[in-house]
Amino acid sequence: MSDYSSNTYNGYDYSGESSGGRVNGLELIVIIVMLISIITSGVLGYFAGNRENQDAQKSHDIAQVIKALDYFYAVNNAYPIRQCSEDLNPIDFELALQRNLTGRVARIGTLKYLNGDLPRDFTGQYTNDFNQYIYNLPCASLVQDSVAKTGQIYQGGTEACNYNRSVAKTQKNPNGKTLFRCYLYTSSVTGDRYSIGYYSETLSKFVIFTRFRTEKIVLSYS
Repeated sequence: MSDYSSNTYNGYDYSGESSGGRVNGLELIVIIVMLISIITSGVLGYFAGNRENQDAQKSHDIAQVIKALDYFYAVNNAYPIRQCSEDLNPIDFELALQRNLTGRVARIGTLKYLNGDLPRDFTGQYTNDFNQYIYNLPCASLVQDSVAKTGQIYQGGTEACNYNRSVAKTQKNPNGKTLFRCYLYTSSVTGDRYSIGYYSETLSKFVIFTRFRTEKIVLSYS
């Protein structure tokens, strides 16, 4: 006769089974691991998506400037000529392109080549206070002249992209020059070639577009 008071019945031991809907230790561990996995996946997915969205916006901004540069070349038979360094730099993006593409400088021309204002790298930090300008300037004399006359980094109130060299993610071009996480531009002295670039959050590299006259754009990374 079977003993129903024991923990065994027909050879099966059910003494370790949970009762009353309770969860044992192993099940609890599995549930915790699953929850951690779900939360981690969600967080990583959010940041990955955010980086992709940032890159999409940056690519859109640069594409609009490239269209304006094409228009400028068609009218002037040259691209806006750099006022600073032959290396890619934020000053020639912020200042040279601002002066040439927006139609705001009468002596250069009032024709507006951009559909809207010159875009700024929305991941950047900007200032017009020279005392808050953190990194070494690739075109010091140009900025210092402005500071001496107006007390501002650029005349006309244009703010400068102000990434901290010590904390910003940076890459170096083949010449060893530091590239900053800002929108960048440079040209040849004759204006027959330009390069323009942005920092890709997903690639952790600079995406650089170079065009010689009206030839096909060359894409490179640095």
